[in-house]
Amino acid sequence: MNWSAAAARRMNPWNVYVLGKLLLQVLGYMRVDPLPELAAFALMFGLTRPELARAWARAALGAGGTLLAGALFWHASFLPAPEDTLPFVLDPALRPDKAYFMSFLKGVLKPWQAAAGLGLLWAAFHLPKRRTVDLTVPAFALLAVFAVLQPRPDARRLDAERDAFYAAEAARRVDIPEPAVDFDIVFVHVCSLSWDDLWSTGMQRDPFFERFDALLTRFNSVSSYSEQSAIRLLRAVCGQARFDTLFTEGAPECSLLAELERAGYAVLDAQNHNGQFQDWTGKITRWGRAKPPLDVSDLQAVKLNFNGSAINGDYDVLERLWKGRLATGARRAALYYNTVSLHTGARPVGDRRSWRKDRTERFRLSTRQLFEELTRFFALLEGSGRNVVVVFVPEHGGAVRGSQLLVPGMRDLPMPAITLVPVGVKLIGPGRPARRGGPVLVTGPTSYLALAHILARFAAAPPFGKAPAPPEGALSGVPETRLVAEGKKMVALSDAADLYLNWMDKKWVTLPRKFHPGRVRTRP
Repeated sequence: MNWSAAAARRMNPWNVYVLGKLLLQVLGYMRVDPLPELAAFALMFGLTRPELARAWARAALGAGGTLLAGALFWHASFLPAPEDTLPFVLDPALRPDKAYFMSFLKGVLKPWQAAAGLGLLWAAFHLPKRRTVDLTVPAFALLAVFAVLQPRPDARRLDAERDAFYAAEAARRVDIPEPAVDFDIVFVHVCSLSWDDLWSTGMQRDPFFERFDALLTRFNSVSSYSEQSAIRLLRAVCGQARFDTLFTEGAPECSLLAELERAGYAVLDAQNHNGQFQDWTGKITRWGRAKPPLDVSDLQAVKLNFNGSAINGDYDVLERLWKGRLATGARRAALYYNTVSLHTGARPVGDRRSWRKDRTERFRLSTRQLFEELTRFFALLEGSGRNVVVVFVPEHGGAVRGSQLLVPGMRDLPMPAITLVPVGVKLIGPGRPARRGGPVLVTGPTSYLALAHILARFAAAPPFGKAPAPPEGALSGVPETRLVAEGKKMVALSDAADLYLNWMDKKWVTLPRKFHPGRVRTRP
């Protein structure tokens, strides 16, 4: 090739960029579209003419090339949309503190990986002036080959299956009758806990789960962000809704708490955070029809969130919530509690060195503390002498170990490893039936409608009283829900063989088999 020495030298950074993206493509970290890449390369090379060799022209070319390379890199990656990322970084109200940000970067790339990557880039950049240019053309050829060899799912079929799924879900609804025997309901909604997190930290067999009467082992939280999951839980009496309907008024008959109020329940809410981040409290009270949370601002903070806001102890808030319930004098009450104690950005008050600890160890310690405080709360409920149904349901996973598609701690893609969460139902009270062995396992694919179904069956045939109904009856016929997970600009849909992803308004892609929900380990 008759490349000029000056052109080759000025194209060296772009050549290194193309080769680096090819490596990431081979390793499965991104999906590169070769046509935009080739067009950008041709444009950049066309602008290396001698008449553009002045200093100001080279500076403009470098700045423009950097912006173009960044846009193409973002387009090929599985990163969230820039309009969602930039406010998080630039807005002081959303921006994490420096310690958390540095901890996140440390989890993204290990020091030896960063050093090796920089070393390879330096070596490639300083190759003889024509060597990297000569390597780029074969690199484009390989990119084209990868594009051809990638599985191409039938987009029309997947669009039709997604639309049919939502049409069927729109017709599903559960009515919760007034219970024949009074019992309270406590929803414990936990941020950042999936089966994959438990397996990655060796906690999949934790004795805490043996305390439940039933475990839903393949429960799909649908969303990978908190307010979305909270709204879905608070609309559990209706089938799974599209993402774009979450932040609308929604059908009043889909409100779980309103349905319980119609069944004679007093409703109380509490949370162990201030609810100001991204207007959490405002969103769940408006779109989820939750009640304003109890004031717990006078309680002592035990942790600080990633933005420096206070996090109260779980038992402290739950104890106050239970006392508030008893103060109502209501025959039965439904309590909704939300906790962010396991959020990756939470750290103990006064422990500025906590970010230096291994991410896995931090998660393990926080999870054990949460389980201990919830066990203590269960004892408080047992001591009250009241009949209570506790529903333990995580919002989503914490992506403790991450994957090729998402770095640790980032959960923008609603992948099964993030949305498959451990859900438990526990019966407490003097009138509950005696337990036999471990929890009953519901192993089919379920989601929020299953919880409404179980509560409705408990109301119709209470597992309390002089002749308690066996809980197995409520667990039979639990409605199953196909695994369809959805975020702001992405949908994950699975069938028996493959997992498909449509993100950032792009075409459907088939993901490697290891990400299929059938490959995600749940209860041992």
